Amino acid sequence: MALVIRQQTGDRKGEIRDLLNIGNLQRISEEFDQAIETAGRVLEIARKGEYQRDRALALAALGLAYQRRGNLDKALTFQDQAIRIAESLSDP
Repeated sequence: MALVIRQQTGDRKGEIRDLLNIGNLQRISEEFDQAIETAGRVLEIARKGEYQRDRALALAALGLAYQRRGNLDKALTFQDQAIRIAESLSDP
């Protein structure tokens, strides 16, 4: 419900936070395809809004989901991207 309200009101940062939480729950529940889809949505929103920290979090979430799914090469690619963005931020 909160996610819908955030989407309707244009609260992109809140939407990102809710989606990251949903994706974490999906990954913990071993719903890896859904977790990947959710993290992809976060990444899209973060790119459009130029939210670099959230972009790094989305990439890290994608990396974790692919790792848990056993696709280590893809996981490493996403984790490397997340690290590069995080290192470039002045506010860790």
